[in-house]
This record gives sequence, C-alpha cells and structure tokens, in this order.
Amino acid sequence: MLSCIANLPTHLRYRPRNLLLFGITPGPKEFNSDQLQHFMKNYIDNLLALYDNGIFIKTPEHPDG
Repeated sequence: MLSCIANLPTHLRYRPRNLLLFGITPGPKEFNSDQLQHFMKNYIDNLLALYDNGIFIKTPEHPDG
C-alpha cells in the first residue's frame, strides 16, 4: 500500500521516488474491504494523531523542537 505526497505538483506526485510505502498485506490473496480496513486502522490512527498533535523535531538551532 502506498501514499503519495499530496502537495506536490500533479506531474511529480506519483513518481516512484515520491511514493511512501506504508504496508504490505500478508497472505497469498488480496484482502476483502473489511479485512483491509482492519489492517489499515493503526496507520490511519497514527496519521490522525500526527494531524491533531503535530510533530516536534529537535535541531541544533531549535533544541526544543
């Protein structure tokens, strides 16, 4: 499963180097929609937490993030 970077221009958005791999489903066959939603729940929960809370990255110029 892949995500794209939505704020890139359309002609760059789906190039392989700009896609983010976030999961590979296990098993010899594809999941149905219910199984896939269960598999993606943790990923979506993390995206929502990131959107709500943001992220702090410490750098030498900004040690508090």
